[in-house]
Amino acid sequence: MRLIVTQDSRALARRLTGVPANNVADNYFDGVIRLLRSCISDVVAINENEVENGLLARVEGRKVLCVDRYLCPEADFLRLEVNRKVGGELIPRIGANSFSSQMTKLKVFLDDHEVVVIDDGVVSGGTLRKVLGLCGEFRLNVSRCLVYLARPDFVFDHGQLDVVRSEQFDDWVNLRDLGMLGGMVNYASVVGGAAYPYFRPFSDGAWASLQKLDRFDYLSRGLRRLFVDFITALDAMMVGGITMNSVCSSGLPTPIGAALGEFDLNDRLLDYLGRLDEPIVSKVGCAF
Repeated sequence: MRLIVTQDSRALARRLTGVPANNVADNYFDGVIRLLRSCISDVVAINENEVENGLLARVEGRKVLCVDRYLCPEADFLRLEVNRKVGGELIPRIGANSFSSQMTKLKVFLDDHEVVVIDDGVVSGGTLRKVLGLCGEFRLNVSRCLVYLARPDFVFDHGQLDVVRSEQFDDWVNLRDLGMLGGMVNYASVVGGAAYPYFRPFSDGAWASLQKLDRFDYLSRGLRRLFVDFITALDAMMVGGITMNSVCSSGLPTPIGAALGEFDLNDRLLDYLGRLDEPIVSKVGCAF
């Protein structure tokens, strides 16, 4: 199995804390990659700088419509908040308004310009087709699409597509979906949402082809431990720690698929995640 993992932990850390935490984010990414390589024969790690530099070099001086809120977070891009939920439907991201409302606001800045639509990668092309359909409805002039990653045999039938890196893979996952504040979205609204992280006890990992692994239980325990270590390091940077209010206001999903119970916005994130200790012991026989 060849799995590609793209880093977005720097962007995630900034969303949670409001400040750069690159060393903490990079250590987390490195730890997850080492863990994955102990379970999977071929893991390709792509860090945030590689993706950002590859894309930024090709859009200089252009009007950009970015469809990933974590991509190039410091770039002056206009963004359409798009997410895929369980079942494949494309919906606005957590905390975002309807597509119609977003596009109405974006049109003010993009009208009468050639627009480049960018994303981190493409597998089926469904997201780009949806975005191009919306751009067509609002009469935006899209000159091309640009993605960092695509398979060599991918064919796009909705206009020009430029690819920075062509790579064969069995599956591809963003790092945040291997943590406890990511995964496959179940529902999203302007005030919050929930998702199934790609490991037990939340899901069977099928969205990243992890269910095929003999050591999936071991991998799941390790992913939980590494994520808690990551949040612990970020929490120590913040006066009063990271609260659930920070999670919700950042547009991040809370995990479902395991019994964590209700929370108060003033609860600390670490305390909330700590409620998983008992389900972990009972379901897979080992705590962190």
